[in-house]
Formats: sequence, C-alpha cells, structure tokens
Amino acid sequence: MSKKIVFYTHTVDIVEAELTDIKLSHKDGRLYKVTLDISVDYDTYEIIKTNGFFHLTFDVVPDTVDFKPDKDVIITLKADPMLVQTLGELGDDEAVNQVIIAEDEAGEIIRKDINWYALRVVQEVDLPEGLDEKGSVVEGFETVYAFEDEEETESVELNENMENLIDEFRDIEYILKKYEMPYIRTGNEFSGTIDYKGHKLTYFIYETARVFVMSTAYTFFVPEENYDKACREIARINSELTVGNFDLDMEEGVLSFRTYIDVGDEILIPELFERMLIGNIATAGKYYTDIYDAVRLH
Repeated sequence: MSKKIVFYTHTVDIVEAELTDIKLSHKDGRLYKVTLDISVDYDTYEIIKTNGFFHLTFDVVPDTVDFKPDKDVIITLKADPMLVQTLGELGDDEAVNQVIIAEDEAGEIIRKDINWYALRVVQEVDLPEGLDEKGSVVEGFETVYAFEDEEETESVELNENMENLIDEFRDIEYILKKYEMPYIRTGNEFSGTIDYKGHKLTYFIYETARVFVMSTAYTFFVPEENYDKACREIARINSELTVGNFDLDMEEGVLSFRTYIDVGDEILIPELFERMLIGNIATAGKYYTDIYDAVRLH
C-alpha cells in the first residue's frame, strides 16, 4: 500500500507528497530520530521546502497523539526559534509564516507562535516498530527530500546551507547535554567553559536593566599592521547582523560575540540559557573564519 505525507499550512489547504521511506534511528535501545524520505515534483517542493529547515522535537503523549495503525496520526512539533529567526534574517518571510500559522483539518488556527507548527501525517500502512511507544520523547525529527528534478537551483543550495546550519546547532546541542544549565537571576553573573571541537570555549552571562547578555570569548591575536583591516571587517559583519555583535580587544587578543535577551522577568530559565548559548556559539562560529581570513598575514 502507498504511503503519503500531508502538510497543512496557511497558504494552501493541503499539500501531499509520496512518502517513500521511513528510517528509524536508535541509540542505547531508544528511538531518537525519525527520517522521512519524500518524493515530490519541483512545484510542490517549492511549497513545502521550509519544513526541512527546522530541528524538531515531539512528545509522544497518549492523551494528545493517536498512534493506532491505519489511522491518521496528528503530531504537534516544536521548531527551534533560533532557526526561525535565521530564516527571517535571510528575508524568507513565506518560510517564517508557514511556521507561525498552522491550520488543522477544520481550518482553525492551532497555535500562532514562532516556536510551534503542526504537521499531519497520514499513514495508510501500519506504523513502524517503535513509533507506538507511548510516553517517550523523540529528538531530532527531520525531513529528507528525494528530488525528482535534479537540476541545481538557488533554492536547493539554500536548503543545503540551512541543513549545514542545522547540523551545527545539533552538534552544539548534543555537546551541551552533558552540562547542567543554570538559573540566572537579575543581579547575578555566571561564567563557564565547554569543550567544543577540541577547544575550551569560555562564556559569560550577566544582567543589566533586566536584559541578559551572553558573551563568548575566543583567543584572537591580530598583528598591529592589520588593526585597521580587522576593525573594518568586524564593522562590516556587525552591520549585517540583526542579533548580537562582535567586539575585538586587540591588546588582550580576545574576540567576543555578544547576544541579548529581554525576558521581562527576574530570571533566565535553563532552557532559554541553553538556547542563547547555542545561538551564540553557532553564529560566532559562522563568522569567525571570515574575520580570521580578513586579518591574517599572507
């Protein structure tokens, strides 16, 4: 029997695609990732391509998810807000809107929030072994597309770039799992180090006027003759950033990247702390090489 996946968005009523394969990944005997291979024509891909841009998690809860074979399966997925923000920075408003608003079968808005969207999966065959484990948490849901049109396009390249960025987020998130994230209250400061790609990465967070500031620091010595070049490159990159900014202390040889969050409260919870740290490290890492290449001696 055939299988299909159905997307509900605010721009179209229903988008269907052939679901060619489902891959289950297990670690330590536990299901942790589900990969869907989808075959679509190019016009359909243009509509649903953004679903592949998000690192998603979903909770399998008996009260909210029906995993009975041969019936529709409704899953509410959580999208990483940092990646939604990245799409916005790229100017892909349509992609952001598809995440912000999701509609159920009756056309009612399920939730209007950049952190959530809904995906309805229609299975015409029994669900794979492992998907009916009630109460488990599955991390790393992703979609993988099998393109019928192999022609290289700008859209496909953009999708590949975003997948690379997602991989970076996942790598950082995986590393942070072994660290306990703190609660930070107003007036408090916190610093720490993590092992990241063979380097000790130092981070520091403090609060000012109920705005929490996250700073990561990198050893970065600039030859005196390249001071002007370094300043111009950092100014150029800062002008492109909508969130955060770089600062270079040339005398101390330290390159810092700062991000900010106004939580409107007197506490920064561990989940937000982790999101800030992931976004900070990923963004800093994206531009670090550009800054280094611009100021190094040839």
